[in-house]
Amino acid sequence: MAALTFALITSLSFSNTAHAAKTCVGQISNLFLYTNGSIFFDFGYGVQNLCNISTVVNGIPTQSCEFIYSSLLSTKLSAKRVKVYYHDQDLGSCNALGNWGTPVAVPYTFAFGLP
Repeated sequence: MAALTFALITSLSFSNTAHAAKTCVGQISNLFLYTNGSIFFDFGYGVQNLCNISTVVNGIPTQSCEFIYSSLLSTKLSAKRVKVYYHDQDLGSCNALGNWGTPVAVPYTFAFGLP
């Protein structure tokens, strides 16, 4: 139930409401918060440049980014999994997301704390 609540709250934070074209599920192996506010994370498909707590990046507002970061941290510390929903219909597989750069697809909602 908590994962559903997190997913609902996060999805309401974004302006784009189209349905997901792709979902990727994994365990967070790395979570980075840089001094400039950038958030990067890896949940099995390469390190993704997600958002920034100081400025809007990838269309994600700073308050949403702060919430996502704290939820990712909690999920990592509890050794749970995260599900990320993407709009990109051309994303062939989760492995095509890219690594250490601007992602080829930007997430629009998350489900945190999955078993």
